[in-house]
Amino acid sequence: MGGSGIYVAFGRAMGYMNGGWGDVHGAGAQRSGPKSGDPTEDPQVHGPQGDAVRIFNYVRLVRDASGTIPVSEATRAPAPRDDCALTGKAQLKMNDNANPSKRTLLWQWSKGSASLADFGDPVAGTTSYRLCVYDDGVLTMNPAIAGGGTCNGKPCWKIGGGTRLTYTNRTGNADGITGVTLKSGSGKAMVQVKGKGAGLALPFPVTDSVAVTVQLVKDAGSGSECWGATFPSPAKKNEAEQFLDRTP
Repeated sequence: MGGSGIYVAFGRAMGYMNGGWGDVHGAGAQRSGPKSGDPTEDPQVHGPQGDAVRIFNYVRLVRDASGTIPVSEATRAPAPRDDCALTGKAQLKMNDNANPSKRTLLWQWSKGSASLADFGDPVAGTTSYRLCVYDDGVLTMNPAIAGGGTCNGKPCWKIGGGTRLTYTNRTGNADGITGVTLKSGSGKAMVQVKGKGAGLALPFPVTDSVAVTVQLVKDAGSGSECWGATFPSPAKKNEAEQFLDRTP
């Protein structure tokens, strides 16, 4: 069978050239790479254009358990939206790992303003969400969180105190999302998304020449339809398997 495999890059086809990472081939490029090895020890690039070596590549065919599409295609904007509710305080943490089960994600938007109605009604299953991550304006990650459903034998979503919606999935959904918190308030609103495990398709390496933008988008409805934050370059930490940035 050989030690290398061929795959198609549906997002960016990254390479390391002229002292930095960039999309050297573009979406749809055919690539090849080793099928086994240790990413912490093997070379990270190969070939004249410094093609990124990705030993662990995954293909998933996923449908929603209810048989419905949880988030409309319109929410998967190829570029950041300009109508998201903004806040002055946010953070993004992403940790990749040679052991896919140890991948983690945390995005938090806080000290903003939002009513509970702005978030829709995921408890009833009528509102779903998608977390969109853009690296220099290019969509690189967009895990979905469906409304309704059962997680670990209990309803995935619940409402607390009339001010907070929470999603809990200890094992993670198909895209690796384990928790969502949507808290209403004036100057005290918070949006938080957590993920863990092999389902997370983390967008490493992160180029971040200009900025990384993160937006949580919900199905169309009344009130704000998305909440977003932009993290201008340089990040506080941007390494092969770690990204960390905060605002302010």
